[in-house]
Amino acid sequence: EKRLRDFPRSVLVFPEGTRSRDGGLKEFKKGAFVMAIQTGLPVLPVAVIGTGDVLHADKMSLDAQGRVKLVIGKPVSVNGLGYRDRVSLCQKVQAEVRKLRDKGRKD
Repeated sequence: EKRLRDFPRSVLVFPEGTRSRDGGLKEFKKGAFVMAIQTGLPVLPVAVIGTGDVLHADKMSLDAQGRVKLVIGKPVSVNGLGYRDRVSLCQKVQAEVRKLRDKGRKD
């Protein structure tokens, strides 16, 4: 926590914790949001679309060709948030990722 505050950098986290078998968005776990609050670093919502076609949930290898699309949202500030806000931050970011995913699927 202190190192991230003293030397800010990007941290990639997949808050679902695992890949979905049906392509749906699973409930986000709260650990990444606690880390963001504790370090004061903003959260950048990103939707990853199309990975189910190239990286299946039950395998660790790429076995097909396909396209993967990233849709990047706007940073979500954690200024003024405390541990008690972790659930609402998690829900806010998950809702944003869902919007980005839906927009990316239409484009």
